[in-house]
Amino acid sequence: MATILWSSNQVNVSLALKILQGMIVFDQQISSDLLLAVAWLLSIHKDLVSDILIEVLKRDIKVNYDVYEAIENVFLVYQSNQMFKLIYMLAQKKIILQWETLKILSDNSMISDSIVALEYAARNQLLPTEVLSCLINQLSQESIERTFSILRYQILQGNVEHFMDYLKKLRVPTMINYENLSQLETFDQYMGTMHTLLFIKYFDSTVFEMPAEQWSRECLCVDLLTEYSNNTPEQVATFYHYLTQLEQYKQYDLYDDDRDLILQELIRKQRTYLINLSEINQILIYLQTLTDHSFKILQSDDVNWFDSLRRFFINDKLEECLCNVMYPQSLINHLVDRITKQEALSADLIEPFLKNIRHPQHVITHLDMITKYHITNIELIQLFANVSKDTIDFTSFVHQMELIVLNRALIRLWHGPQEQLILAHVYLCRLLELGWMFEKLIELLNHIRTEIDSCDSLLRFIDSLKIIYDYRMKDNIVHRLNNIYSSEDAHLWPLLVHICVVENYFGSTNSEQTISTILEEIKYLNKIQFSIPFIEILQRINQAFESDSSICKQQDSIKNWSISNIKTWASYSVSHGQTDSMEREYLPEILAVIRRAIYLHVNFEVRQIQLLAILIILNRNSDGGRLLQILTGESKSTIVSILTVIKSLQGKHVDIITSSMTLAKRDVNEWKPFYQMFKLTAAHNNDETNYVEGLKSCYKENIVYGTAGQFQFDILRDEFSLLKTRGDRPYDLVIIDEVDSMLIDENNTIARLADNSPGMEWLNPLLYGIWQTANNTPDPLSNRDLILKITRKLINSSDAQLKYPVHLNRFVSDSLPIWVDHAIQAKVEYRLDYQYIIKKDEMGTLRIMPIDYSNTGIIQCHTTWSDGLHQFLQIKHGLKMTPLTVTTNYLSNYDLFIRYKSEIYGFSGTLGSIDAQNLLTKIYQVDTIIIPSCKPKRHYQLETILTSTDDAWLNTIVQNTIDHVNKHRAVLVICETRLDAKAIFKEL
Repeated sequence: MATILWSSNQVNVSLALKILQGMIVFDQQISSDLLLAVAWLLSIHKDLVSDILIEVLKRDIKVNYDVYEAIENVFLVYQSNQMFKLIYMLAQKKIILQWETLKILSDNSMISDSIVALEYAARNQLLPTEVLSCLINQLSQESIERTFSILRYQILQGNVEHFMDYLKKLRVPTMINYENLSQLETFDQYMGTMHTLLFIKYFDSTVFEMPAEQWSRECLCVDLLTEYSNNTPEQVATFYHYLTQLEQYKQYDLYDDDRDLILQELIRKQRTYLINLSEINQILIYLQTLTDHSFKILQSDDVNWFDSLRRFFINDKLEECLCNVMYPQSLINHLVDRITKQEALSADLIEPFLKNIRHPQHVITHLDMITKYHITNIELIQLFANVSKDTIDFTSFVHQMELIVLNRALIRLWHGPQEQLILAHVYLCRLLELGWMFEKLIELLNHIRTEIDSCDSLLRFIDSLKIIYDYRMKDNIVHRLNNIYSSEDAHLWPLLVHICVVENYFGSTNSEQTISTILEEIKYLNKIQFSIPFIEILQRINQAFESDSSICKQQDSIKNWSISNIKTWASYSVSHGQTDSMEREYLPEILAVIRRAIYLHVNFEVRQIQLLAILIILNRNSDGGRLLQILTGESKSTIVSILTVIKSLQGKHVDIITSSMTLAKRDVNEWKPFYQMFKLTAAHNNDETNYVEGLKSCYKENIVYGTAGQFQFDILRDEFSLLKTRGDRPYDLVIIDEVDSMLIDENNTIARLADNSPGMEWLNPLLYGIWQTANNTPDPLSNRDLILKITRKLINSSDAQLKYPVHLNRFVSDSLPIWVDHAIQAKVEYRLDYQYIIKKDEMGTLRIMPIDYSNTGIIQCHTTWSDGLHQFLQIKHGLKMTPLTVTTNYLSNYDLFIRYKSEIYGFSGTLGSIDAQNLLTKIYQVDTIIIPSCKPKRHYQLETILTSTDDAWLNTIVQNTIDHVNKHRAVLVICETRLDAKAIFKEL
């Protein structure tokens, strides 16, 4: 290249220069020697070489001092606009200019670059006397700002004699107090302030009431802002905010010449380019760079100075962010170009935008997203206003932009209400947190077909989003969701989305496991081997079902039998003793007949798993019973009924114990027609009327349903009160529903029979007195001993009005502590509709009826609390008091169940832990078998919802219940108390 430049062929030289010019523009590295060769061609190829050298100086490319000398030598013989610009750039670089050069500049002071070059030169060197004389003569002219600036720097260097005489010629406003001005700390501050006063056009007298150190700054700000007469206070405040920010960044003092030079240059740009205040504020941001090169760009007269300033600021901040790794300059330039062209990134957003950048790809990702989704400046401003600029990272920034686009898409589809839009936005955010791809959500929103009733469709959309989130679905179902939202009516969205979600989560079919698979799982779970070939027996049951009876011919296969056929078969089988043992070959036929009866009764087929459960429970140890764990929903009541029929046909009296009398009554009513097919009778043992004595009719039946408590009471009546309640009914066999509750949780539950004792009615006034004392004592729990003391004093006083039989003295003395405790409990702890209700009995009398609060929640209509608690609650609610009773006999659950010896059978949804099962085996001589589900579990536990208020709690339950009902699902609401149940029922 150097050889070509020295060539005599000027065409080749010109071509080489143009190549060099392109290399400079594209930041190619060029040696200093080559640049010197270019400079020596300045006198020949003036314009082209001038352009090259201007670009070199503008880009701060390192050159030899000889290049500067070559430029100045050409300038002495040839002046043009480009040459003046080159000399101005040399002066700006603090190159000491020759005196001849300075004289030429002085003679051409009307040229802008010439006077500016003189101003820069005046800062760094002494000017010739004739140049100074020329400048001093210009002080009386109208435009003296640049001239004074030159003289100012020369005066400070001691190059001007008698300068005070010259200063007196300056025209300054009369409002200026020279005494205050003279109090400035340094002469430099004085000269700088004078420079400002000569520079500005507009004055505000209030500025001169401030300390003189602030005059320069405030006068420049007033002059700058006066040009913008339509500015709002907010815009002016923004200007001062960014100016203060720049001052803090550069650490400028109260008076600072560098800051004032910036303001002066802003005013010049304002006067030249008519830039608005918003652009001024952006420039103040762009000047916050580590070097002063940004100020040099501001001073330049380059046409693209504003873009260059923005570009340099971006480059400065980007290099700062990527300083940990060296990246190619071409890559940095590419990123700077892209950011510079991105209009959505205003000056105030660039630095926070770059703060989360740690890799060039981050910049590209951000910019691609801004461009693709047309994210606006206002949206980005809102983004940074909602997050911490110091803590936001790359991932969270992308996430925030995604939220902006999602929110915009929602608003495009629906215009409100705002609360619903926010809720929809929340669910979309949650799906992003679950790992949904942002593009999938946008695709989903783009498929939504809104209808006339847009508010309703928004509600339906929110409901469907909640379903998707509740089941934690992934975005692989988007295609099916798109079809729903684009083609179905909005009111169907929640239902169809729920179906889609359930099918996706559990599969579209729910096939049963094979019986052999289930049997192997039973063996594995229970670590047991069966001696009975269950699968063979099941096959024989199916064969029997397809054939006529071998016991009592009906001239048709069992699967086609009617109820009369079954009754005929049952009568014959019982009368001929064909059903008393399962070891006989006709057990398959018995189960086949029961299978047909079940279908005729409830119109569904008995499943193989239910028949297997019957075979397993019948295959018990000869010296003990058997308990089965069968999951909820596997038709335990059907299995109980099948077992009941088998045992009843063997001539046994079957007692079925349920957890509540409500269930007992329900099961009797539901299964009585089924039992009647086999000539069996069933009843429940609840006291429907006040029982006095004699055989209860229920115990005449083959099958009796009831609670453990009712069976216990009837045994106590029968054996201790000798009321012949059960007659001669034996304890043949018991089937227990929810055995974990009966045999473990309530193992120590005791049924008590209480009788009236003579004179007990005399104690009612005493109980009333105890209640009044407890009720009128503040904080009775803490003052329990005081209440007891007052009560004893009331009884033992010589003038006591309370009288009761002498034979009760010891009873009263021993019972007082527990009576006082129960009075306090009745006042403080026991609450209506929690532990008890008030309800009319069979005689129409309002009574306190306990609720089994801690276990089943069952209302215990015929239970009375002992030791005065019942009486205190009667007093509390103003009901008629009943006398105290005395427990005469009692019976526990354990004592009840062991009466059945080895004939204990039970079912439960859970048998508890291994320890619990071992405990059952030890106490009741039973073994336990876990029966797995015949189908894969289609159960998903939704996230727990916590509310802060009772109203929110109630509304959440009601709304969720309605939502599930609308999806055609049954809903069971389990409440802690009866009061809660009533409140929820009322709202529903």
